Amino acid sequence: MLPVDQTQFVGDGVGGNCVQASVASILNLSLADVPHFLEVGERPEEWELSMMDWLEERGISYIRREGEWIFDGYYLASGPSPRGVSHMVVYHDGSLAHDPHPSRAGILEVKRTWVLAPLDPSAIRLTAAA
Repeated sequence: MLPVDQTQFVGDGVGGNCVQASVASILNLSLADVPHFLEVGERPEEWELSMMDWLEERGISYIRREGEWIFDGYYLASGPSPRGVSHMVVYHDGSLAHDPHPSRAGILEVKRTWVLAPLDPSAIRLTAAA
């Protein structure tokens, strides 16, 4: 996981890009390599469809669960931030691994969990144990 910080914040008629930064972080990509999902869809409230389409183009799907789902590895989590807005961060094994907001305050509660997974598990390259 390569921590990437968000560059756009809620306010002044724009939405923050915490989702973009969290997805970039978990996939080890730069912010420029991931779209700002609130801005690429037909409507901002359809950001998750935009994210799903973008991930699928790259052979990645996700499993989303309501509430906290502690997963052994890196995953996305969202919930209310201390700033009073919905926010997405990266978790690892049940703990905050990276908050893309400069405050690094995380979220107050995990309301949703996203675990990324390959669309085709047979495409996963495994190395033989030595």
